[in-house]
Amino acid sequence: MQKKSDAGDALQQLIEDTKWIPRTVVSDRASEEIGGSWIEKKKKYGVQQRWTEPYSPWQNQAENSVREIKKGIKRHTLRSNSSKRL
Repeated sequence: MQKKSDAGDALQQLIEDTKWIPRTVVSDRASEEIGGSWIEKKKKYGVQQRWTEPYSPWQNQAENSVREIKKGIKRHTLRSNSSKRL
């Protein structure tokens, strides 16, 4: 995805590549997931959408994964003495 506005196209690409349509998508009310092509693709494939409460990342399980990945990158950066700008 090059731009956030490409979220609808990314959803369609996921469905086409995996031949699987998610029943429900949980999001944090990001602007790209509220309007535009996202709504069109969501309706086209019959995908339901749920939103988390504002400022509550613990409700979205993907946030935990992102946090663990960031921790791992930080740990590896410290062990290998690579620059933080890398």
